[in-house]
Amino acid sequence: MTNIPAKMELSTISRIILLLAITFLLLLTYIISYVLAIQSLFISTVAVTFLYFGLCCLAFFDKGFPLSIFILTLAFFNIGGVFVRWSETHHISQQSMKSVNLVMISLYTVVFSYVIFQLLFTTNKRISTYRENKEKPQTLDYSKIFADITFALSAFTGICKILLGIEKWIFVIRYGYVSYYSSFNTSFPFIQRFSILSDISFWIYIFQNDKVTKRKIFSWLLYFLNLILTLMVGQRGPIVLGLLMSTLYWFRITDLTSGKSGLKELRKKFTKLFFVVVILSPAMFYFLNLYAYLRVGDLPPASELSDVIKEFLVSQGDSGFYNVNFAANEYASMPKPQNTSYLLAPIVNIVRNGLIGKILGTSKAFGQTRESAWYSGYWSYYLSYVTLGKGFLEGRGVGSSYIAEAFADLSFFGVFLINILYGFVIAFFNSHKITNPIINGVMFCMLSDIYYAPRALAFSFLGDLLNYLVLLTIILLSVLYYWIRKKRSL
Repeated sequence: MTNIPAKMELSTISRIILLLAITFLLLLTYIISYVLAIQSLFISTVAVTFLYFGLCCLAFFDKGFPLSIFILTLAFFNIGGVFVRWSETHHISQQSMKSVNLVMISLYTVVFSYVIFQLLFTTNKRISTYRENKEKPQTLDYSKIFADITFALSAFTGICKILLGIEKWIFVIRYGYVSYYSSFNTSFPFIQRFSILSDISFWIYIFQNDKVTKRKIFSWLLYFLNLILTLMVGQRGPIVLGLLMSTLYWFRITDLTSGKSGLKELRKKFTKLFFVVVILSPAMFYFLNLYAYLRVGDLPPASELSDVIKEFLVSQGDSGFYNVNFAANEYASMPKPQNTSYLLAPIVNIVRNGLIGKILGTSKAFGQTRESAWYSGYWSYYLSYVTLGKGFLEGRGVGSSYIAEAFADLSFFGVFLINILYGFVIAFFNSHKITNPIINGVMFCMLSDIYYAPRALAFSFLGDLLNYLVLLTIILLSVLYYWIRKKRSL
């Protein structure tokens, strides 16, 4: 049974009607501009729609902030290059419009599904009762024994990941970034195996309580040091994602412990932080431009700030859009593997190469080879091979995109389906104020992969959790956690 309030304030109803009117007006304008190929109106509507949904999420901060991060990454990895090219040529090809259309379908689907699931969750009697008392702070689940164990695990696996990152960095210095991507193999498989647990163990430990302790500071230092090492071996995305996840953690802890009043203060802090980022952005753009030159070395770094910003927007904006553009316009006419699902590839391969696969003898390592491109099921390998050819075999690649994987597998139905799923997961996270550190840790790992999906694997969040070491760790920690709770309740 649902418990829907009998009365709503007139101002709230008016606000909802206004937002719905603007939303459907933008949608109608977009459809007209796309069908009639009115390019200037099309580009303007795309820009305004992303900005509108982003501002709505920030205006309704307690309900919309987790969704705003996904909207940001969806825009960041898909439309930056489109706008830069439009500003220079005032032209967008029919093929690019078709690709942008897939991005817009994704945007509308994830927003609408998020709103619908949010409403469904919040009209549940138990959750509605909680929301009526949202000002009441919550106490995070805490046990000293459990905290000690999870801290030890987080520290050990975090250090393992740092050692692995140092090994990768030394390899990059000696042989270069391209050789690293094509031929790096660790000399310490034991360290690599346990480094996989660093993220899940970190988030589980960090959700023990909201107090700042020396152990927590140490854990955060390990976390950011790993992000820096990842940047040093040629990956920019994870450090940006890590910063976004840090703000989401801040949001989550504030929501759990301080409620709506705390979130109002947090929004003010985030606003100040935004202006600090804007002020520092020129220095960051120059650094990332120089970094891209050192990493790839194809073109000398730009000197003018406008050129630096354009290069950054194009390089990042096309990282996901390149995949979407190929899937929308070229994939149907290209030779392709048979009986392959790009969406299910991370799940299939984690089972095939995991503990079960090793027992059954199905385990098979994939690298940057023609065989991997054709038989691994990974969209990133396939696309890199058919577009880069020899460059792929030498270590170059173009990444992936959840939109491209979904469209290649199931056409428009796949795009709708995966975005509805993402909307469900994000809404579930924001609607359920759970204090269990294990569930929060698992949710953060899932959301991290979902936020990065616009330029990565669609089901990476499931593949990572199905890794036998990760799964075994979650099970053992859950048994320990509930045993401690049961013992305390006696």
